[in-house]
Amino acid sequence: MKRKIKITESTLTRIMEKMLKEQESPTENDVFDDLKKVLVTWETKKYESDESRWKEYYKDIENLLKKYEVN
Repeated sequence: MKRKIKITESTLTRIMEKMLKEQESPTENDVFDDLKKVLVTWETKKYESDESRWKEYYKDIENLLKKYEVN
């Protein structure tokens, strides 16, 4: 069962901006480039409801985690 995580868009933006400032390696740059793309999408996309918004946020974060997951 998936847990619902409540986080505001502004909080997530601040976290991501801080992470971007602290990036070091080229591999991290890939991660941060992907985060930037997601953030731009979130800022520009129109959502039908708050629920659809947080579901999309969750899905985007989940996809990024899967992409960069180390086994």
